[in-house]
Amino acid sequence: MTSERTRVIAADIAARIRAGATQIVEDWISDVFQQSAGRTRLLPRRAVRDHIPGALRTMADYVESPSDEARSALLASLELHGRFRRDQGYDLRQLLDEFEGLSFRISGAAFGWLLEMDPRPDLLDARPVLERIERSCRSIAIATVGIYRESEMVHRQELSRQLEDFARAVSHELKNPLNAARLQASLLRRALAEDEAVLRRVSTIESSIDRANELVDNIRVLALAASSSAQGRHVDLHAVIHGVIDELTTAAQRRRVEVHVTTPLPPVSVEVVSTQLALVNVLSNAIKYCDPDKKQRTAVVSARVEHDDDEDGVSRLQISVSDNGLGIPKEFQSHVFRRHFRAHPDRAEGTGLGLAITRHVLLENGGEIHLDSEVGQGTNIRIEIPAIHATIDPRATRPTNLRPLTEQSLRRRQDREMDLEAPTSE
Repeated sequence: MTSERTRVIAADIAARIRAGATQIVEDWISDVFQQSAGRTRLLPRRAVRDHIPGALRTMADYVESPSDEARSALLASLELHGRFRRDQGYDLRQLLDEFEGLSFRISGAAFGWLLEMDPRPDLLDARPVLERIERSCRSIAIATVGIYRESEMVHRQELSRQLEDFARAVSHELKNPLNAARLQASLLRRALAEDEAVLRRVSTIESSIDRANELVDNIRVLALAASSSAQGRHVDLHAVIHGVIDELTTAAQRRRVEVHVTTPLPPVSVEVVSTQLALVNVLSNAIKYCDPDKKQRTAVVSARVEHDDDEDGVSRLQISVSDNGLGIPKEFQSHVFRRHFRAHPDRAEGTGLGLAITRHVLLENGGEIHLDSEVGQGTNIRIEIPAIHATIDPRATRPTNLRPLTEQSLRRRQDREMDLEAPTSE
């Protein structure tokens, strides 16, 4: 409980800070210029004289009455100067060094004023006042670092957005011609089925195309992973799941894999980058490692709320991707989330990075990933992530499965794509 003597001391020190704010700033400016040898950017005296004395007077209000409102006003006044210095290109380290000098000036002046008081105050009575001054001085650094961190975060988010846009553009521009080449190679294989020498060359072409496709997928995965730490945008789960399915349509059709989504999906929103990254990796694996000996090849995506917290509107969501593919031997299952590990390197091209990156990104965003698998029966992967309650617009619904296409329908699809890409005459 604050004593009456402490309140008197606080009022006295606050009054002295208000009266001496201009002189404290002038002495501080002098100190900075005396120590500024070799600096490429010097203290902007006009901006300092415009901003800092007012901030010190706001500090005096906090010293006299340490309320949340007074501290918020102090931070707001300091942010004004921090934004100016940041926009002018000043280095954060330089600002913190300068403000440390200002803190020494204020603290030194406060001790001197205490010694001038008559009668001289007891240390126990003066201690709360000195602590308020110390907290105020720390607020200078907090406000300054916050301004620069905010700017850095905006910059990182923009770079991440550009990186993801680039990856999407590369994926789109390369996937179409690669898929077209893969289709033509498949047709060539059928037309020359009896010429073994030519078929060996066709196999080499197909393998090269598959490796290029895998490289494009890795570019997208790495771009999404790089974006995950800077993104926080939440999107309707329905849109995320069906967006990923649309993206993997061609791969699913080529391997004759039917992708189903169990409905209804929970009406929640999820962090878009980490969820999208996880689904792209897990579902593409379900497609790539389908069992070629099975007539019906399926991958089923389902989602349900595991834990519902009504207080803050945050749920624990589980998304499952189950397939009837090759399955993973028990002795390999503990290694699947390690970098560069691949359980079936002979079945498809790959680098073994996808699940390792997925697990890392999910953990960073408060999620988890688990795997159950049995050889010959298939694999089930469960992704657990935080989700926010949302409402799904029924007009945004899409088909919930992808049907395998016949060779004839694939050819028609390719013809349509070529027509769309052909230049038009004026």
